[in-house]
Amino acid sequence: MNQYQNGSDKDQTRGTLARGLRLMAVLASAERAVGLSELTALTGFSKPTVHRLARALVDLGYVEQSDPPSSRYSLRPRVLELGYTYLAGLQIRELARRAMRTLADQFGENVTLSVLDGSDVVYVERHEARPTGLVFKTSVGSRMPVYCSSLGKAILAWLPEPQRSAVIEGCRFERYTEFTIAGRLQLEEELKKVRQKGFAINDQEMEVGVRSVGAPIFGDRGVPIGALNISVPSVRLSRRILEEEIAPVLVKCALEISLSRPNLDLD
Repeated sequence: MNQYQNGSDKDQTRGTLARGLRLMAVLASAERAVGLSELTALTGFSKPTVHRLARALVDLGYVEQSDPPSSRYSLRPRVLELGYTYLAGLQIRELARRAMRTLADQFGENVTLSVLDGSDVVYVERHEARPTGLVFKTSVGSRMPVYCSSLGKAILAWLPEPQRSAVIEGCRFERYTEFTIAGRLQLEEELKKVRQKGFAINDQEMEVGVRSVGAPIFGDRGVPIGALNISVPSVRLSRRILEEEIAPVLVKCALEISLSRPNLDLD
């Protein structure tokens, strides 16, 4: 929300959001497709308001509209995504915390855990071994594009092709430094290397002077449900040390978390 919105604009936005959530709640409780007139009665909104809200939710992919003339509405599976990232993040955090502390203590560097959300990764846990002094301050809840982060590339490399393609399709490929991946073809080539090595490297792609290595955490079906990374200033550690000394330990740690989780699949 724009911080410069006036009070009436904010109230209107909140009201629209509340009505949209109310409409979704009614559809969820109905457990069947519902027509416009019935939705109007169940929500207490006017028919034009219900039609406008339903149309917006259809466009966003959260509601499905049957073919005319019936035009009945029902929730689509995408609504589950609203809770999947949150639930997975909670479970992974509990399993990863001890391992993250061990990694941070062993290498004296900062360790981050993330999950995929759209074409970004969201930081769900972070263990700082020392102050970073970095330009891009990262904390729990921070987001980073998948294409220029070791966390994102570690997850993306092992996603099933249709899902990977959909995520890449949503990438804007903004250039943050001269080292940032410039487009889809370059990213696909990078992901091949990630799969060959078993880990992903971010070599100053988001911020000059910062390197990181990331490794995936897998669910029961062999699909990544998160990733761990260790980030370092480039003046302190070379890429060779990152790949040869830190990466193997990180990959082993991520694999142990993968094997220890009860069931963290998101589908």
